[in-house]
Amino acid sequence: MSPVLADYGDCRRAAAFLRHYAANDAPGVCAVLAETAESQRWVELLLSLAQLCVVLQPGLQSEPGLTALQDMIMALAEAEHEPLMMAADEEAPIPAPSEDW
Repeated sequence: MSPVLADYGDCRRAAAFLRHYAANDAPGVCAVLAETAESQRWVELLLSLAQLCVVLQPGLQSEPGLTALQDMIMALAEAEHEPLMMAADEEAPIPAPSEDW
């Protein structure tokens, strides 16, 4: 099996997806997803999103960052079947990362 390689288009879609998501721009998010579906590059989009996260937050690859991710995985596993949307005054089930990373 050949390795999956993302290209600049995949990285552009990943950055656009995050930008639209951060701006709460649902039509923009949908446009990126539609383009990804048309190009059939879902795996490449996911790889590009992961790479973009590491570029934007290099501390993710540090021991404290990896520990924080593991803590989030465990917290999310416990709440897996709960709705993610919550009232503004409720605490998120995802623990906030420490300041170390």
